[in-house]
Amino acid sequence: EVAGHSNSVLIPPGQEGRLREALDSLLRDDKAREKIGSAARSHVMDHYSLDTIGQRMIELFEGIMA
Repeated sequence: EVAGHSNSVLIPPGQEGRLREALDSLLRDDKAREKIGSAARSHVMDHYSLDTIGQRMIELFEGIMA
């Protein structure tokens, strides 16, 4: 899942040159790399933590059993 540009760099398929440029840019820009990494980690923790997934499973089973 790509949630937005704050937590990822999205490159269209077949655009190897743009991918190389994006990776080079991130390698040179510590702040941008840290910002994207932090946003990505926050997204994962908010949407895929054990508590979040567990709660979704409980809701799913409750819905099935209702």
